[in-house]
Amino acid sequence: MAQLPKRAKVVIIGQGGIVGSSVAHHLIEQGWDDLVGLEKSAIPTDIGSTSHASDFCFTTSHDKLNIYTTKYSQAFYQQRGNYVKCGGMEVARVDDDERMDELRRKVGSGKAFGTNVSM
Repeated sequence: MAQLPKRAKVVIIGQGGIVGSSVAHHLIEQGWDDLVGLEKSAIPTDIGSTSHASDFCFTTSHDKLNIYTTKYSQAFYQQRGNYVKCGGMEVARVDDDERMDELRRKVGSGKAFGTNVSM
């Protein structure tokens, strides 16, 4: 195990997941230094919530922040050559009018928040 420094400007607990690594990336991008990351497993981690996350980047949501972060993530990973835009689909069964109505509302919200989704 590596020797931990006695001091650091920033300590990121949970460095191995998507949130911790994103925090580290953005701090470094802003010029921060003297960062220490702590992780209880291997990096990248295989036990946290990131390992259970889906790879889908849907831009249909009733939450404007969710759509913003999804669009930001798409651009972020595309700039680094780590994004494959292959499409996606949400479906409703025949006669499942509630699900179909929800899908229509999600598309409407997505369009209202600046996406180009369609049905």
